[in-house]
Amino acid sequence: MSHRRLGAAMSLALLALAVAVGVAGFTRTHPTWWQAAVWLAVLGGAFPMILAVNSRIVPVFSRRDWVSQSLVDAMIALAIVGGWTVFFGRVRDRDLLVTAGSAVSLLAGLLFMYNISQLFRHSQPKRPAPPLPYPEQVVADRIATKFTRLSSIWLLVGLTVGFITSFYEPDRGRWELVWAHAMLVGFVLSMASGVTYHVLPRWTTRRWRSLTGLRIHWWVTVIALPLMVIALAIDSQLLFHMAGPFEAMVIVLWIANCLPFVHALPRLTGVGFGAALVALTCGVGLGMSFAVTPAQGALLRPVHAELNLFGWVALMICGVTYYLAPRFAGTPIRWPRLVPIQLAVTLLSLAAGIVLIWLRIEGHDTGSAVQLAHVGSAAGLALLAAIVAATFATPVRQPTGMIQITPKTQLH
Repeated sequence: MSHRRLGAAMSLALLALAVAVGVAGFTRTHPTWWQAAVWLAVLGGAFPMILAVNSRIVPVFSRRDWVSQSLVDAMIALAIVGGWTVFFGRVRDRDLLVTAGSAVSLLAGLLFMYNISQLFRHSQPKRPAPPLPYPEQVVADRIATKFTRLSSIWLLVGLTVGFITSFYEPDRGRWELVWAHAMLVGFVLSMASGVTYHVLPRWTTRRWRSLTGLRIHWWVTVIALPLMVIALAIDSQLLFHMAGPFEAMVIVLWIANCLPFVHALPRLTGVGFGAALVALTCGVGLGMSFAVTPAQGALLRPVHAELNLFGWVALMICGVTYYLAPRFAGTPIRWPRLVPIQLAVTLLSLAAGIVLIWLRIEGHDTGSAVQLAHVGSAAGLALLAAIVAATFATPVRQPTGMIQITPKTQLH
């Protein structure tokens, strides 16, 4: 993907997240906007961002070049168009638009799988493998590759479920939750696991304390995700009570494996990534309580969703973006004085919004305050989109790519 197109894709993905967060704050007066916001955040925000990042990272770790750059550009463009089409369809209650957008998103996912298959089928390694920070990283890289492959499978599952349920909703099952778990836990978390297991020792020059945690994480993931999806698809409380602790274990294991590296990350990345882990931990805690007390789950599910979607996903993307954007762009972050403001506004607004939603559930009148908090979060993410766009618009100072740095290196 070309330099400018990559910057545009990352900026548009961040802008979609900003719009999704802002719209979510008005769901009390516009109930249908919640689903619109969720689908935009996942299909228009996280999905294109992951594809854009993979357009640079996959060639580095595979040591191969994409067979067709135009098809790489097409898959990212389709993901962006599909996400926004579904969003407008849900906002306007137009089923035809939702189905069309879901089909476009599914096509983007299929094109992603096609590009990956072509990469390994018709291309030979052309460059040395990324340096190993430590010998045991060979094993960690193998586990990481398993996670990225698994994430691609769950991506197709989630996109297929989203497409089919856009025009046919089975009588039995909680299919919105099937889609959400396939996309967020199956696709996004598995991809995050694979990428972090590849790069954390390289970004921090620290070694894994033990590879056992990575192996256990893999096997629990293989068991937990299908069990949870089946439980939701057939609406079985028994299976849900079995799958809930396993899925919580998946997330806890990933957090535990990543946590020792957070303080050694560059400052901006560490703040975003660390805050994302805190949000995910809180979200997991709530999710586990739902398996024990379903009535509490019915009440607090909006808090759980905010923590996992806008807390974890948005903040993790902020942290990773501050690491990758200047290295992909080949130039330092533009407008460095705005960076602490952007992080502070986004983090504090997201935290305030979650607390205010909790208070509203408890019976307090926080309607306008919730909206204001979400607008603040949206403004913070929109500012990051502008910073990324400006960074890629700056003339390149050094070759772009996966640049290795020490923990003390700053982004600006």
